[in-house]
Amino acid sequence: AENLTFTAWEQESGHFGAVGSVYRFSDVMDKTDALITIRNKYNAVITEMDNAITGDPEAFQPTVKISRQSFYGTYGYVDFEISFVEKGSPQPVLIADWRASAINLDGDGYRLREAVGFVDCQRYTLERNTQLDVNTYQEEEHTLYFFANRQAQRTEGIDMQATEYMTYMEFANRNSFVYRASVIDDGGFAQWSEETGRMFALNFTPCLIDQFAIPQTVTSQQYALVDWGELKGEVKPGRVTLAWHTSSERCDQPFVIQRSEDG
Repeated sequence: AENLTFTAWEQESGHFGAVGSVYRFSDVMDKTDALITIRNKYNAVITEMDNAITGDPEAFQPTVKISRQSFYGTYGYVDFEISFVEKGSPQPVLIADWRASAINLDGDGYRLREAVGFVDCQRYTLERNTQLDVNTYQEEEHTLYFFANRQAQRTEGIDMQATEYMTYMEFANRNSFVYRASVIDDGGFAQWSEETGRMFALNFTPCLIDQFAIPQTVTSQQYALVDWGELKGEVKPGRVTLAWHTSSERCDQPFVIQRSEDG
């Protein structure tokens, strides 16, 4: 898998933070730039496009703030489309294999929680004792995989070993993807946040998977190798007969049946 670094950037078009504005990150890999386009946002503003001073200097680290908090609870988000192009040009570059990890999805200690979304990923990995809830949403013909911290607990800095607050995404044969940075306001009587925003960290180092103690990897439905139909079992004298059918198969090996005497 490719190792991508996000360091130097400049604005190419639009007003800062506005929907449709475009930002170029140079040399994210050899002879390749990244174009980041703000595709959509709701109840949110971008206060910083990429924080290179704190956290992980090689990650994409935007700061997103909710525009209007509410006693009744609310949320805000920004959708970033990240596209890979030839250096200094708009010509798309297809990358065969890369990884993206959302690091340190925590809260402000009071009422704000961080959440991220990825559109049409191939696979994702969470720690067994993850503090993130996972939901999927269908948006037109695309699937959004949404990972949200369960509580507003705060952790210090950007800790790449805090895998319970991390999700590791896998992509293949793509030249772009959509990344959602979302802030959730739980509302109620908790203290109003005085922070300027929540900083998100999106790291593209493949070896971060090695940080997980007990990784749990899930293959996204649209990339599943086998779509199962019906599976039947019938007990007969001295044997069990199995019958099944699949609705589709992709790149799979022959089926292997295993039997256990103790369940």
